[in-house]
Amino acid sequence: MTAEESDISSESSYVGSVDGDEGENEDESGDECPSIADDPGFGLFLREKRFEHPQEALPELLRSLKTAWTLMSARERHIYDERARLLSKHRDKEPL
Repeated sequence: MTAEESDISSESSYVGSVDGDEGENEDESGDECPSIADDPGFGLFLREKRFEHPQEALPELLRSLKTAWTLMSARERHIYDERARLLSKHRDKEPL
């Protein structure tokens, strides 16, 4: 494990489970669900923004996620609009 991976894992463990929440990251099948604490990108996000504790990063992280969600939704709307346009064009060409 490199020094950077070690830093990430130590930061991730800080975000990880809180006493008494064992099993709360499981889905209905009992499988472990992924956690943001397990994502090495989260540790990089903390260091890049120079946050010392994950709690300090939450407002900015939420803003980033909201922006990403908004952009993704706009892109999806465009895809669905384009599909609808193509389907209506195809429907207009079909003989009755």
